[in-house]
Amino acid sequence: LSVALRSQSLGSVTAALAELLGFRGRAFLTSSACAASTQGLALAAQWLAQGKVKRVLVGGAEVLCNLTLEGFRSMQLVSPLNSTPFDVNRKGINLSEAAAFVCLEPEATATAKPLAHLSGFGLSTDGYHMTAPHPEGRGIFEAMQAALKSAGLSTQDISWVHAHGTGSRHNDQAEGSAIARLFTDGAGRAIIDGPWTSSTKWVHGHALGASGALETTLCVHALLQQTILKTTGLKDPDPAIGLRHPTASAPARLRHILKTTLGFGGSNAALVLSQAGAR
Repeated sequence: LSVALRSQSLGSVTAALAELLGFRGRAFLTSSACAASTQGLALAAQWLAQGKVKRVLVGGAEVLCNLTLEGFRSMQLVSPLNSTPFDVNRKGINLSEAAAFVCLEPEATATAKPLAHLSGFGLSTDGYHMTAPHPEGRGIFEAMQAALKSAGLSTQDISWVHAHGTGSRHNDQAEGSAIARLFTDGAGRAIIDGPWTSSTKWVHGHALGASGALETTLCVHALLQQTILKTTGLKDPDPAIGLRHPTASAPARLRHILKTTLGFGGSNAALVLSQAGAR
């Protein structure tokens, strides 16, 4: 993005893209911290399901500024080293810049061979704190439940959870607890062969509002390659979280992936991404 564009209002990015690509339909921006682009994907899927639009270009872009960096530093959330999500010795996050976009359209009228299917989504708000998630991950738990219900799937259908996993002490604890609670049997016991859970933020950093769109593209790539990605940098999984982590990126039978994002202000979003033709 040009310096001139970055210095304008947030909505100017959307307007500039519409002008560049010659779009004449709806064009606006969702701004809900780290859940923003995932919420945008959910909104686009809703519009398509309601027949309000025929095709949507949706994604996110994040450009860092000193205010953002110093704000996270003031909260002691920035790690001096690469972030290590879900590790017992995790020190915080690594901020990054990114941009990622996908084109969504109904399967029945798709103009190109689909790469994956956005099967369901769930949105929620913690209503707990402006910068801290609910300690038990109440909001993201409800978002994941809603995403599964929207997709018409059960927890047994999920092969892999691509977690938000920022590497911060409280985020990983809250999100991990919610994921662990979701994948339990009727008696509340952890499912022994439940889905693998990973975060890829050691590799690309935390791109804040763009993270959901960026990591959605990684999920699509994983579905195409039939490969689960590991949590790079994870050496000593936090026993207080209790998730099932792959020790290496490896081939796997992937049909449905659960993607999660959590944002400041208690914004939560979850997507179910499915292999093309799996529905």
